[in-house]
Amino acid sequence: MRFLAGLAVIVALAAFATRPDAKSLDDKIVGDLQVEASNLSVDGGDNLVSGVAKLTCSLSPEDCARLIRSAMSIEVSELYIARTAAVSFAEEPALSCVGAFTQWTCQAVE
Repeated sequence: MRFLAGLAVIVALAAFATRPDAKSLDDKIVGDLQVEASNLSVDGGDNLVSGVAKLTCSLSPEDCARLIRSAMSIEVSELYIARTAAVSFAEEPALSCVGAFTQWTCQAVE
C-alpha cells in the first residue's frame, strides 16, 4: 500500500513539474491551423470570397494560420498537476484543452 501511495506522489510531482505552458498551446494551435490551411482547395461550390480566401491560405499557410489565431482567445486555468484551457473563436467556444506531462490534448466543443 505504501508503494502505491509513493508511486502516486511521484507521478503527481512529475505531472506538476512538466505541465505545458500557454505558449506551447499557442504553438500547437498555430501548427494545426497551418496543416489545415495547406490542405484547403478551391472547388466549384465556393463563392468568390471563399475561393480567394482558400487560395490565399494554400499559398501562405503560416500567415493564414496566424490570422485565424488572432481571432481566437485562450483562457488558461491552473490545476495542481495540470493546466486546462478554453479556446474561443470569435467569442464562441471552440476547444477544450488539458495540458499534462508536456502535452496539450484538445477536443472540439460542441
